[in-house]
Amino acid sequence: KFKIIDARSRGRFEGKEPEPRKDLRSGSIPNSFCLPYKELINEDNTFKDNNYILLKFNNILGPKLPEDVVFSCGSGITAAVLALAYSLINTKYVPTIYDGSWAEYGRN
Repeated sequence: KFKIIDARSRGRFEGKEPEPRKDLRSGSIPNSFCLPYKELINEDNTFKDNNYILLKFNNILGPKLPEDVVFSCGSGITAAVLALAYSLINTKYVPTIYDGSWAEYGRN
């Protein structure tokens, strides 16, 4: 019932790079999408402009930005970067993060 967007690298999301945590399988949550958080960050660690951020999310979610979005990553930390970026372009969005993220889900 939620659209899940994962902030990890594409290699980790696709299971092509090993997970840094011991005993954690590679891959991603079924039917989730990947948007590496670094794609939204400038070299000086500020966010890219809102038009760019909007384009990145539109590519995943379509032109109408939903509110039923949950962000995930490896352990719940970089998911907050995506949640904040999404709240910059969708002012009705209340940030929602799966804090267990892949560290929890990947053990199941």
